[in-house]
Amino acid sequence: MERKIKYISLYLTVFLFTILSILGCQGERKPVRPSPIDISNYQFIEKLNLSFRASVSDFRVEIENDNYLFKPQSTNNIILNGTPLELKQFYFMHPSAHTLNEKVYDGEIHLVHQSENGRLYNIAILIDREARNSTIHNFFHSANEPNIKNQLTQLDVYKTILPSDRSYYQYFGSLTIPPYNEPVYWMVMKHPIGITESQLYKLINLIPRYTRKTQDRQGRKITYVYQ
Repeated sequence: MERKIKYISLYLTVFLFTILSILGCQGERKPVRPSPIDISNYQFIEKLNLSFRASVSDFRVEIENDNYLFKPQSTNNIILNGTPLELKQFYFMHPSAHTLNEKVYDGEIHLVHQSENGRLYNIAILIDREARNSTIHNFFHSANEPNIKNQLTQLDVYKTILPSDRSYYQYFGSLTIPPYNEPVYWMVMKHPIGITESQLYKLINLIPRYTRKTQDRQGRKITYVYQ
């Protein structure tokens, strides 16, 4: 009798654990390696092995959850260590999601790439009013239009948005916006791009303020990849 009670108790425990696990999965999943993080104290150094394949392309503006997403209408690729990665979209946020040595920047751009097997590779470019390598006039000219949604904007995205020095910090994390999918291979550019006061004002009025705090690094390694 006691043995039967123990088995019944064990089965009930397993059953309840299974039900709770299923119910937990229906909520927002917390990533194991969350982003964004503060970039500091990198452990490794590597030589840059990254190339860009792009030309002037049309980008259609779509709005999802109050975010303005710029989606290419033709193929734009980067080649990372021999692996082609296709640009799916880019978007802006303010202030920056990532920080460098705990410094918060005026904004951040995310270039979202995907490999053939579906893995995500994101390039993050910080925006700073104090930086002098200003590049993004074309975007802000388009952003000033009254009916930006579904419009086409012509842009050579890598030449226009990326800083001239392509050195970056690499780590593994998650998306910085819901549903916080992971893993994401992050490339956070070392050098920010410049922005004027008027451009920053347009950016602030165009998109909602980003509020997710930097996450615990949890012992993750950061690699400095230099050009």
